[in-house]
Amino acid sequence: MQTQVVMDADLKKVCEFMQRNIAADRLVSVAENVGALAPILWKQFDGEPVVALSLREPDPT
Repeated sequence: MQTQVVMDADLKKVCEFMQRNIAADRLVSVAENVGALAPILWKQFDGEPVVALSLREPDPT
């Protein structure tokens, strides 16, 4: 087995939603602007760090 690259589940949901609902030529710009607006829109909530991508080693068993 090979090492797997795993995306955070919530981040994956957001990306899949965006891909279904936003024109492809606007995806990067929309994502960048959501990131820029996030502190303004949601700073009142406690933040929890998200690891966007991680490596998962295969189970040796």
